[in-house]
Amino acid sequence: MRNPNGATPDMYSCCTARSAVRAHSRALLIALVFFSLASCSRHLSPIEHLAVETPETGVKVLLVGIDGATLRVIDALAAQGELPEFERLMREGVRGVIRSQSPTRSPALWTTIATGHKRSEHGITDFTVPISDGEGGKHVLVSSRQRRKLALWNLMAPLGKTTGFLGWWATWPAEPVDGWLVSDRMTRTRWSEWTGGARDRALTYPPALAAEMQKLVVDPMSPPMDEIEALVELSPDERRELEAVQKPIFGHWLSVFKFAYCSQRSYERMALHLLDRGQPDLTGIFLIANDPISHTFWHFYEPQKFRGVDPAQAKRLGRLIPDFYIHNDSFLGQLRRLVDPDTVILVVSDHGFQASGRLPEHKPREEFAKEFGAAEVNGEEGAVAVGQSGRHGLAGILLGAGGPLRQGVEVRARLYDVAPTILALLGLPVPEDLPGRVLEEILQPDFLQRYPIRRIASYEGLIPLPARALDLDGEDEEALEMLRSLGYIQ
Repeated sequence: MRNPNGATPDMYSCCTARSAVRAHSRALLIALVFFSLASCSRHLSPIEHLAVETPETGVKVLLVGIDGATLRVIDALAAQGELPEFERLMREGVRGVIRSQSPTRSPALWTTIATGHKRSEHGITDFTVPISDGEGGKHVLVSSRQRRKLALWNLMAPLGKTTGFLGWWATWPAEPVDGWLVSDRMTRTRWSEWTGGARDRALTYPPALAAEMQKLVVDPMSPPMDEIEALVELSPDERRELEAVQKPIFGHWLSVFKFAYCSQRSYERMALHLLDRGQPDLTGIFLIANDPISHTFWHFYEPQKFRGVDPAQAKRLGRLIPDFYIHNDSFLGQLRRLVDPDTVILVVSDHGFQASGRLPEHKPREEFAKEFGAAEVNGEEGAVAVGQSGRHGLAGILLGAGGPLRQGVEVRARLYDVAPTILALLGLPVPEDLPGRVLEEILQPDFLQRYPIRRIASYEGLIPLPARALDLDGEDEEALEMLRSLGYIQ
């Protein structure tokens, strides 16, 4: 964010003087390393040339993805003074709508944000992919192995930048980076449970980080009920049902809430732990729980848009959606206090939310014996409510402040525009094969003068795709040796 002593956007150059000194030293070090290599009769590769020529902007970026966040909720709560961090971003920086795409499949959308490419090009199009098992019809959870384009984290190390990404969709198996990567399989999620997604290896990079992160995982089989009941007022029957369910049920408000909340709390704890040890040049943190909560609790939040909602139940449970935005706001504050004061903080969502007009259905409890196991549930006459009263809208959010971002700018963006803008903030060339643009209207003119946007035809081919090259079974020694030579692994 901005200088705590009251620096304004016009004072950006003063705020970054210290960063400029660090940047000069780092650039000198990189130049000396490559000069040493060249003196040993080795020509620089094209990517090494780019690394040497890359200017140090002194900017660090923190990208926070909140699945399904919408300005419809944010604006109402901010006006009531309940979202100080969101309000700070909007007051001190930029705000606007980011246009989503249909169909609104989260893995595809978040991979588009991370790569800047269309889903037809990057290859992640849905939650699952079919596999050939001789029987047909079998699907597995989508993974980084299906991604055909470079993501932001792949670009950082070859260009002399550090990075840390955590919980982002389709990042398992974890790819080598200069920094850390905690994949979306580190916790038990709805989709890993529904698809049997592998969670026994390649959960993090470096691999040894997984044991450290495991200590921070919140187990949905032992949910933190004190935290949950601080967010939502459950009846005794609802509490028993939430604690009893062993596996998530599609559209079942209590089970998807429990699994999503425990997963997000795990990644929140990991993020704070890792950032407390140091901040990479580019950090990406994904928060998932807002989406399933919005899908299954929306009829309590906007009961007037449905017929037949119990007013007493809506009064109790209708606060969960706004209270979870308040929870995310509080977490943003924790992150802000851990990062450098002049960090650019960008908050984006992949889509928005709105009422579906359809209430959940009540189905017999015995239909879900597998999900509840042997647990007894004294629910509503043995019924389980299943359905999605909230549906995706195409208007996501883009909020940001800090560093060279301008103040008071309203922006309209597309998912494609996030990656090019981040590259420009870091002083890295923007590839011409991306369909998006740098959001120049949110950047201060003096920043653009000092660091004009540079272009490159493409990074594809200059940098390999680690997920495609890496054989998890350790049998492809040629691929492993290539990654070692590029500095991805040791």
